Amino acid sequence: MGDLTKNFNASEFGCKCGCGYCSPSFKLVSSLQELREEAGVAITIVSGCRCTQHNKNSGSTILGLAVNLKKGNPGDISASAHTRGEAADIRVGGLSKGKLYDLIVAMHKAKKLPWLKYVYKIKNSATNVHVGVDDFKKRATPYGGDG
Repeated sequence: MGDLTKNFNASEFGCKCGCGYCSPSFKLVSSLQELREEAGVAITIVSGCRCTQHNKNSGSTILGLAVNLKKGNPGDISASAHTRGEAADIRVGGLSKGKLYDLIVAMHKAKKLPWLKYVYKIKNSATNVHVGVDDFKKRATPYGGDG
């Protein structure tokens, strides 16, 4: 049993640098629980919440857009949906990133993931996809393909 949902614990979403930052949004966790129930197997949170320093070190920055997107503090160039707990990089055992991506898109189209705003396949990974519930305007559609 999880402490956030039936299957997810807060510790799964914590910043991987060890700083203790962990503040996943309700919409993100709820969306991932729906995906977990549909897939019928565990979901691994590869990267959930990130402190701004870890986000910067990971190379996931939205240079110049952080203030416009209201992500992080004004002037914080290392802000992203991860720093707000609104995104996660995930994988599902036994599924390629293409199959996982297709499952998420199908669920979204069937209105089973109402808070999902976008999903894309992570380029340098055979298994991971990125999902977000924030209003990141860069992606005009909920389906980003390869990120």
